[in-house]
Amino acid sequence: RDLHSFPTRRSSDLVGALMGTAQYQKSSFLADSLGQQVLASHLDLTEDPFEPFGLASGSYDGEGVAGCKRSVVAAGVVEGYFLSSLAARKLGMRATGNSNGCWNVTLTSRNTENTDDQEALLRRLDRGLWVTEVIGGRLDPVTGTYSKAAAGFWVENGAVVYPVQDITIAGNIKDMLLGIDRVGHDIHRDYAIRTGSILIDAMQIAGR
Repeated sequence: RDLHSFPTRRSSDLVGALMGTAQYQKSSFLADSLGQQVLASHLDLTEDPFEPFGLASGSYDGEGVAGCKRSVVAAGVVEGYFLSSLAARKLGMRATGNSNGCWNVTLTSRNTENTDDQEALLRRLDRGLWVTEVIGGRLDPVTGTYSKAAAGFWVENGAVVYPVQDITIAGNIKDMLLGIDRVGHDIHRDYAIRTGSILIDAMQIAGR
C-alpha cells in the first residue's frame, strides 16, 4: 500500500489522458473510455470554471467557447472529455470550452470523512510507503506503464519508522486509479487541479 502526498500529479495524469487531443490521437491510456469505469467507484472528478476566486476560473476559452460546471467522472465512470473545437470535430462531439486546458478540476471521494487527515490516512495505510516526493521517471501515455523515482517514509502499524530514498515505485496507472482506497480531506493544489492525499492499495517498490 502507498500513501501519496503529491496527489495532484496523479490527478494531472488522469486529466491529461482525458484531453481531446490525446483521445483523437489515440495517445491516451484511457482512449475511448467514455462510459467506462476508470476510477474506483467512490471517486468523482468535477470541473467548475465559475468557482469564486478559483485559480483557473473563467467564462470562455481562447476560442470563445463557454465552459460549464460539469461532472467529468462520476462514481468512477467517464462522462466527458476536455475538448477544444478541433478535438470535438475529430471525435464527432461538442466542444467543452477547454482549448486552453482544464478549468478548476477537483478529485473527491464519496468515502472521505472530516477525520481523514494525514494521521488518519497513515493509520489506514498501516504498513507501506508514504511517498512525499517524486524525483523523476516515466509514464507511458499509451500503455499506462508507470515507473518513477521517489522518496518518503516507511510506515509500520500506522506510524513513521524511517525515511527512504533512492527507490522506485512502479505499476500501471490504470490499476492505480482503480485501486485508490481513500482520498484525504487535506487540500493539495497545482493551479487548475485540486485533491487530497491519495491512498493506493498496491504498488511495486524497489530500492534501498
